[in-house]
Amino acid sequence: MVLAKILSLQLFLGLQICTATFLGFVDEEVQRHEVDAFIPDVIVNTGGIIELTCAASSSDMVSWQYPRMAEENSTAVTEVSLHTTNSDGELITPYYTSKLILANVTREDSGDYKCFCNGAKMLEHFYGSHLGRTLISELTVYVYVRDNSTLFNGEKQSERMPVTGVVSGTVVFPCGVNHPNVSIELVREKGYNRQSVIPIDGKKYQIDLKTGFTVTNLSIRDAGTYACLASMNEHFVDTRQFYLHVMRARPLLQTPLLIGPASISVGLSTNFKCQVAAGRDQVTAITWWRIINGVEEEIVGSSRVTVEEPLLSESMCSGNRSMCSFKRQLTSNGGLANESQYIRLTGRMRIHNAEYSEEGSYLCKAWSSGLTLSSNVIELRVSGPAVIIPNNNNRNEEEYSIFEEI
Repeated sequence: MVLAKILSLQLFLGLQICTATFLGFVDEEVQRHEVDAFIPDVIVNTGGIIELTCAASSSDMVSWQYPRMAEENSTAVTEVSLHTTNSDGELITPYYTSKLILANVTREDSGDYKCFCNGAKMLEHFYGSHLGRTLISELTVYVYVRDNSTLFNGEKQSERMPVTGVVSGTVVFPCGVNHPNVSIELVREKGYNRQSVIPIDGKKYQIDLKTGFTVTNLSIRDAGTYACLASMNEHFVDTRQFYLHVMRARPLLQTPLLIGPASISVGLSTNFKCQVAAGRDQVTAITWWRIINGVEEEIVGSSRVTVEEPLLSESMCSGNRSMCSFKRQLTSNGGLANESQYIRLTGRMRIHNAEYSEEGSYLCKAWSSGLTLSSNVIELRVSGPAVIIPNNNNRNEEEYSIFEEI
């Protein structure tokens, strides 16, 4: 069967139906060991043309997937053709070819290109149970797009790229290359222009020329600056730099504390303050919420409500009474086992010229590395404005008392 496939490929190309790379038939029943048959990688230059062809027994059986197919400005086109004779003009079992054509390709077009059979499940129902045989329903080829200005694929990186992982997790340094003959190595920068090459052991450190380096079983000690060094020959060397952040499996984040008034008069302004302790190496955000009819709705700010960006302080307690009490509260709850690992963030929300509609339940939330914690809830009461009325006990109309109307 393998020989037959080779001959069919030669016959197909001999017909000169196209000059594209022929991947095969997506609805062909073959020996099971042939399903994963090796298809050579395709190499094209930027500005060139990618032409790939798949075949099937029906005109609507072949579909394509490729890296930038979702983009509205994609230049990809497909051409479907019917074939009924061989190179000698003899009649054969009819089949269709679907050719995918992409012109003026760029580095972003590098990646896996797949043609698959739309009727795979239907065909498997009839053919998939045959002993020792199965159905080819998908074929994949990897396309390298070369660029003389760099050895890496994808968008060009001019700055150090941040990569974030968690303890015991896995990260990928995206430094796949644009030609199979490019060699790459991963180095760790030690400072003072010193670097150490990381040995690729196939366990913690793995390499794939198409995607880059994979690092598994991360630990806090793995955090630091890395670089991928690519070389094609002695005269062409390229570098891509990364900074690896490694976070604990559960982010360091304490329940935020909301501080604010319980009541306010119409027409006055007031402030709410949200304080939270979070890990110093984490990205942390504070958001504001109001509970309306039992549903939490985020407050994003308006002409009368101002939401300020959180302020950062390294110290948990810096002479501020409320912050010091916040620290004592966290410590008493067993939260700050190691204060040096935390920073303090304080967010503020200001309500200007309060109206009756501002009355309700308020809270804030702290988010960090996928973990969200909610604060205590403050029930804000909005009372009527201060008014002046006569003092009935002393009928002197020039004497008045002041109170808030309910």
